[in-house]
Amino acid sequence: MITEEQNMRQLNEALDPMSALLGMNVMVRGEVHQERARMNDIFASHSEDIECLKIQLDDKNREITDLKNAVESLEEQNNELNVTLKLRNEEIKNLKARLGRLENEKKELEDELRSVQVKVGRLEKEIRDLNDAKIAQDEKNIEMQEHFDKVQGNMETRNQAMKKEMQAIKETQHKAEMSMPVGFAKGGRQTSQLAMLPQPFQSLGDRELQASLSIGEMCQQVQNKMYKVIFPTLYAPKRSYKMKHIRRDLEKYPLPTPEKEESVKKWQELTGKFKWNEAHEEAMKDLQGKRNIDAHPSTLTEEGLTRAAELLDTKGNLKGWSSFKRVLELITIWKQLQQMDSTV
Repeated sequence: MITEEQNMRQLNEALDPMSALLGMNVMVRGEVHQERARMNDIFASHSEDIECLKIQLDDKNREITDLKNAVESLEEQNNELNVTLKLRNEEIKNLKARLGRLENEKKELEDELRSVQVKVGRLEKEIRDLNDAKIAQDEKNIEMQEHFDKVQGNMETRNQAMKKEMQAIKETQHKAEMSMPVGFAKGGRQTSQLAMLPQPFQSLGDRELQASLSIGEMCQQVQNKMYKVIFPTLYAPKRSYKMKHIRRDLEKYPLPTPEKEESVKKWQELTGKFKWNEAHEEAMKDLQGKRNIDAHPSTLTEEGLTRAAELLDTKGNLKGWSSFKRVLELITIWKQLQQMDSTV
């Protein structure tokens, strides 16, 4: 913008050329001075910028150096990781190979286990068969021993009874001879009269033996029928069972769980229904001890068993465990088992 002073100066220059030249010289010098000042300012400013850029450059150089160091470190770590990865791959490869071998070994062991289980199953069956055979043989041996003891005892009892009968016959014959008139002819008539004499001892001995056999057979049937009710699938008609067999099979025989529970339930029901106790078992042992297992009485009936018990009681044979009252209880149990057996 041109000021009033400049206008006056230009006017004066136009009027005075020398003054104009001098004035231009002064103006040029002033402008040079201003330009030089401006250049100094620019130079000073650029120097500051250069210094700042140098500082930034140094910082960048340090950062680059740090980055190079970091890259080198990362490269080293990468190399280490590559080595580790290679080792891990080798380990994985080895582990897979080992796993394959273990799988094969496992399969072989499973095959061997199945084979062993089959063999164990066969051995267990053979052992059960052998145990059953041993049990059957032991029972047979016990029965044979009992048979021998009972036969021996029955023979002794029979011999004693026969001695008593012979003594009674002799006494009866003697009394008959003493009661005959003097000079009474001997021979056929005497023989005829002796033949008419009663022989109560022989018939009474037979009835007593038959009664003992009937009661003993009833005790055996009671045990057989109880076993049949409790173990219907194990029962064999031609075998003789005792209470010890029932208790043994309740405790040890390997029945399936439902069948085992059903057998225990039936045992509890029977013992509760019959009010069963140790006295009944001891009575049966005592009564069966007098039974000849080779002699089987005719078909048993409640009436016949009751008469047999009454006869044995009158002869004083029912004492202790095998009291008359307990024998009647066993007869009642036998009758109830007969009815249960008929419904099976």
